[in-house]
Amino acid sequence: MLAALAVSFGLSAGRNLLSGMQQRSQIEAQNEATKAQNRLNAMEAVRSIAGTRLQQAAVRQQTAKDLSTAQRMANMATGQATAQAAAAGVRGATVDAVADDIQIELDRAQAEVQDSAIMQEFNLNERIRSIAAQTKMNLGRLTEVPSYGSILFGAVAGGAMSAGSQYAQQYFKFGASATPGANLQGQSSALTNNAAFVKNM
Repeated sequence: MLAALAVSFGLSAGRNLLSGMQQRSQIEAQNEATKAQNRLNAMEAVRSIAGTRLQQAAVRQQTAKDLSTAQRMANMATGQATAQAAAAGVRGATVDAVADDIQIELDRAQAEVQDSAIMQEFNLNERIRSIAAQTKMNLGRLTEVPSYGSILFGAVAGGAMSAGSQYAQQYFKFGASATPGANLQGQSSALTNNAAFVKNM
């Protein structure tokens, strides 16, 4: 009887141990695949953000160019107006009024350029924030890998439960006897001590 229980315990513990190790290997493989996909997603996000940063730089360059062009055209218009007024013998308030009108148009044009640049910068910054948030949300979560100790403890505990279940079936099938009961008590104590020893490893 005890030999059969020992065999049952060994077989069950062995199966549980093999199953636990296989599960651990599967989890490790899945975690590696998740890490690889996370790296790819992160690299794609970095490329997208880098491209957006280049667009921002292009916006700033174009803004500076447009502001400079507006200033140059205003200076040319002021110069031409002054020259024409001088040729016509016009001086004083009339010339100043023309220069003021040109300055007002320059200020309006520059304000439009700056407002457009601010809006483009805002939209590009929002795109960057969206890329970062989406990438973070899409990151795969890693599964906790069971330790070797927990796998071994589970295998021993499962083996003990299987052996106990088999003994109970035989006990109720053929009836109790003093010797099997005593043997069961000793075996259960040994299995419990083994399980506690493995758990504390």
